[in-house]
Amino acid sequence: MAIEFERKELYGGAIVTKVPVGLIDASDLRQIPDTQEVFLNPSENTRDYTQLNKDDSIIVDLMERIDGDDTEAIREHFSEISALNDTSNSWKLVSIDDAPNKLNSKAYIGTGVEPALKWGRDESKGLDYKPTLVVVLGIIRLKKVDTDVLVTQNVLISDEDELKDLEKLQGAESSESEENRAAKRISLAKTVVKEAISNLTVEDWNLFG
Repeated sequence: MAIEFERKELYGGAIVTKVPVGLIDASDLRQIPDTQEVFLNPSENTRDYTQLNKDDSIIVDLMERIDGDDTEAIREHFSEISALNDTSNSWKLVSIDDAPNKLNSKAYIGTGVEPALKWGRDESKGLDYKPTLVVVLGIIRLKKVDTDVLVTQNVLISDEDELKDLEKLQGAESSESEENRAAKRISLAKTVVKEAISNLTVEDWNLFG
């Protein structure tokens, strides 16, 4: 069964987009920065690759627009995310793709990989395959309000079989295999971020001051 989406109002209705059905608003559980909207997946799913994994999370963030070249701006946002995750200089940007949107702005979806150091995983156990965080980052560059809207899905890969498949993706072996479980999770995350970016509208521009 394909993943289903629902309309979601963000920032008190100032922004509207679509997210997967059934997510939990993290602000109901803990304090979230005013610039962010954070959604968690309540499911315990680990084997249905047509649905979000139990460890997947989605973050919408309003960031000050980084001036200059779009690719460098994307790299800068990834660098900032990596620093927050305590993985500075350990992340790798894998791909950048154009993303359609309703705001007639430049928009992209980038995919990056970094060690999963802040996700409750002990890196000292001598495992052959270390838990890895794949960050799928959507960005809409709103020049007129000097803002970059970020939509991020964090894909934590800690299952050994999935980590082996992730290694294949990053190596010389085929990255397009229908049986590659890491590829399936990353592809689903790209679908989620693309859906959010392509359906995002601003209902109240006063949100940006």
